[in-house]
Amino acid sequence: MRVLYIDELFLLNFIFDYASLRLTGAVCAARLTRRRAAAAAAFGALYGCLAEIPALRPLANPALRFVFGGIMLIIAFRVTNRLPRTALAFFLIAAAAAGTVAAAASAGFAPRLDYRVLAAALILSYAGVSLVFRRAAKRGAEWYCDVRVTVGERSVTLRALRDSGNSLRDDVTGLPVAVASLSDLLSLFTEPELELLRGGYESLFSGGCRSRFRPLEYRALGGSGRIAVFVPDSAEIDGKPAELCVGVSRENLTDSVVYNAVIAIDN
Repeated sequence: MRVLYIDELFLLNFIFDYASLRLTGAVCAARLTRRRAAAAAAFGALYGCLAEIPALRPLANPALRFVFGGIMLIIAFRVTNRLPRTALAFFLIAAAAAGTVAAAASAGFAPRLDYRVLAAALILSYAGVSLVFRRAAKRGAEWYCDVRVTVGERSVTLRALRDSGNSLRDDVTGLPVAVASLSDLLSLFTEPELELLRGGYESLFSGGCRSRFRPLEYRALGGSGRIAVFVPDSAEIDGKPAELCVGVSRENLTDSVVYNAVIAIDN
């Protein structure tokens, strides 16, 4: 029987978690830096090693595995509206890869766990999960679009729902307004702008504050109010240039794992 030392176990877990996180980011088009991926993978690898210590075997409980897996995802991707979808993709990739390794071992194709088997399992699981996600995206393509917004050298891509009930237009320019949560637009703004947006819209709308934002009143089934809107330097819808404004919602716009913005259906 092969003896697996703790340092080798840590390395295998680290490689598996790091690769799974990077593949998850690719499948979900989620922003993931190498540093955050490495930190999350190190956390996951440490947990995997601790769970193998006899005195700490309760850590191997399936429920705790999901808990620590969730913490690892938060370290990697932060808490956003897309986190549930990202978590689904991550656990599918990890489960498919682990299942592939177990199947290969039971069939006698890979009696020893090595890096080649791990790499092959991850590639196969990535291919399978990405195929499922692509098919799901194509099935609902007519209801959704990708909106890329650019301000200066900063840009963000939103997955927008084409909403037949959304007729919101900017009072000044007459352009349609794509509405998204502030949490999904953070990378577009400077720190002073973020402080203004987080602190409340009153200062933005008082007239004493000069900024790119202006107020826009809206009416919906749930009531009415005002949001901050701005005109980006450029915008694209499904890769094609578009003219639109962006509305910033301080509240969570949606709990959906599929989209994080809303735009008029004629766009």
